[in-house]
Amino acid sequence: MSTPVIVIIGGGFCGMMTAVHLCRKAQTPLHIKIIHTGHPFAKGVAYSTYSKEHLLNVRTKGMSAFANTPDHFVQWLLQQPDYSNIDATLLGNAFVPRIVYGNYLQHIWEQTLFNKPEHINVEIITDTAIDIVHCVKGYHVICENSEPIIADSIVLATGNGQPRLPGGIAAQHNNNPWAQESVQNVSGYTDILIVGNGLTMADTVLGLRENGFTGVIHTISPHGYALRPHVAPHSTYTLPEEEVNASHTLQHWKRLIYKEVSLAAKTSLPQEVVIDALRPYTCKAWQQLTLADKQLFIKQLGHRWNVLRHRLPAPIHQILAQEQQQGKLVTHAGIITQTSQQHPNTTIQVYWQNRSGQTQATLAVQKIINCTGPDNNATANSNPLLHTLYQKGVIVADPLQLGILVNKANFSIIDADDFNHKRVVTLGNNLKGLLWESTAIPELRNQTEQTSAYLLGILFKAQKKPVYK
Repeated sequence: MSTPVIVIIGGGFCGMMTAVHLCRKAQTPLHIKIIHTGHPFAKGVAYSTYSKEHLLNVRTKGMSAFANTPDHFVQWLLQQPDYSNIDATLLGNAFVPRIVYGNYLQHIWEQTLFNKPEHINVEIITDTAIDIVHCVKGYHVICENSEPIIADSIVLATGNGQPRLPGGIAAQHNNNPWAQESVQNVSGYTDILIVGNGLTMADTVLGLRENGFTGVIHTISPHGYALRPHVAPHSTYTLPEEEVNASHTLQHWKRLIYKEVSLAAKTSLPQEVVIDALRPYTCKAWQQLTLADKQLFIKQLGHRWNVLRHRLPAPIHQILAQEQQQGKLVTHAGIITQTSQQHPNTTIQVYWQNRSGQTQATLAVQKIINCTGPDNNATANSNPLLHTLYQKGVIVADPLQLGILVNKANFSIIDADDFNHKRVVTLGNNLKGLLWESTAIPELRNQTEQTSAYLLGILFKAQKKPVYK
């Protein structure tokens, strides 16, 4: 009997940690092939950032790569020279550079390779997967520069899609805010426009200043600037279990949240503590909502939720506040309707209006950077593999068009003919439509462990009865 092959497409956090769990759990021979290109393996885009000023947006105590060892990251930090003399409690509440977290992930991978049993073979293939073909015995993964890879099972750990270019903006303007090139060669400019007012915008402001830009940074989004800092460490806020379990509709959740926010305020606690207390229940609660409730939430409360959920470390928030006070960071609340540039390297005219369309204005800038956030809509994904699979009907968008349609029990994909490919699974941002919260480490670490256990389970069954589906 041949050794089963699991192909993991993507070598960021999700791809790497899925491989880690496979190495730890597999009791029989297994080949793990990881197709990866671009950013350093294990670190991905998020943790190989170009700037040491880019901090984690979660305290270190919440960033363990292993759910069953909550202090794993903090303990690793305490072994590093830069952090060894810091009290563990203080360190657990700190926000360290994302580059440091990337080094932590690299350490995990190196230890995994060193300790893995001999019956497990791991191969990293530096290439780009561009297609998947279903065949009699499993799948063929087609790459740009390599021979097709035969796989028994596949993990689509493709990470974040690039931001979708907003309407009104010409295609030549920078569409990858995570690349260092987006903030380079700017010292001679006087005005730069960032489209978006979220966490990527904050990173980009820091990057522009690091690279010598001293002019005015404009930002624009429909709601304007609303980033909030993390609140100071506090005692854990607990929600009433019986009310949480009884909440199955959007109206139930709104009543519960408003009530708890009011109660928290009576003890001088900010509303953020209630949002944080909801975190363990969010994915389950989201799946219990009807499609209509989900759509209503996104339309009416989605922006507010993102503001309260995705916050900045206080030092970064303070830097942005100072920039605003000095008139160096200017925020506009509106929608771009058109951009005009006569020739390359000349001033760009940006025409925009407020959401009601009653006020119109013009900006003159030398550069536009798109920071509207990752777009994982399967209908227009920038990833070449996902684009091809969508065109072929191998994957389809979830009903909310936030990610990929999957079997909610095991994250295996469902194609345009409603066929469930039980051996092809995905995770991370591709599951946003199913889970809503599917971006941060607390969710991703659970997904990688669950995915590895599921794949080993179906492969073990296949070895007893070799049926390929």
